[in-house]
Amino acid sequence: VERSIGAVGALRAGLMDLNSDFDSIEPAGLFTGSSHGIAPDLSHSGLNGPSIFPVSAFGVHGVWAARSDLTLRAAIFDGVPGDPQHPKAFAKVRLGRQDGALLIAQADWSLAPEAQASLGMWRYTADFDRLDQPGGRQHGEGGVYAYVEGPAPGLSGWKGWIRVGQADPDVAVVAYYVGAGLVRNAPFRSRPDDQLGFAVARAGLGGPARRGTGLPDAETAFELTYRYQVDSRLTLQPDVQYIVHPASRPGLDNALIAGLRVTVVFKSPAERSQK
Repeated sequence: VERSIGAVGALRAGLMDLNSDFDSIEPAGLFTGSSHGIAPDLSHSGLNGPSIFPVSAFGVHGVWAARSDLTLRAAIFDGVPGDPQHPKAFAKVRLGRQDGALLIAQADWSLAPEAQASLGMWRYTADFDRLDQPGGRQHGEGGVYAYVEGPAPGLSGWKGWIRVGQADPDVAVVAYYVGAGLVRNAPFRSRPDDQLGFAVARAGLGGPARRGTGLPDAETAFELTYRYQVDSRLTLQPDVQYIVHPASRPGLDNALIAGLRVTVVFKSPAERSQK
């Protein structure tokens, strides 16, 4: 349920995907690596993750256009999406006292046409196990993130982004994140609807998580992808990734991954009736 507040704001309540309003980078949507959709310093937080696909939580969200170049947004979500005992129940609302809440806020500055800088902060109100103190507990877990996206300086036709994030290393395994990428629309004159992209994602582990476990410092992923528009209804996207320290597990060899994303657009009933 959503209600507009004049022409400068809105309030929304219900089951919502946090990532549709927070920590969402437009050019990064080309890539298949999950870290480019929402970074792991936020997606791996909390007792069951935040309210993101495929399990969302009940929340209340507000947005306010403070100036023509500044938008502020904030939300409060149930601290534990769905029911961990029934992970397939993606639309189940279970509000418990021990779940706490997730508070998140983000400010977006318009730097130029198609260019934006964003700063976000988030915090859980539940209690969490400390990684550096077996049996120890602490109240709350929080973090901060920032990113810049827009046309790449000096590179005509390219869009890019840089994102950094920090989480509490005393309770979070992923303590920091750095990601960046470049996307070129129409990489060839004969292919005006194609896209070419390269991105890097580095998820760093905190000292308490690594201490005594033999875990590496970080997992680093390199991704190269090409979106080939066959026609108006069919898209083929080959994708290659090279991952250093996959899954941040000790002793695993680096991984080379090749995949193909196929997108098919079907005719809608409205299109059929028009013809």
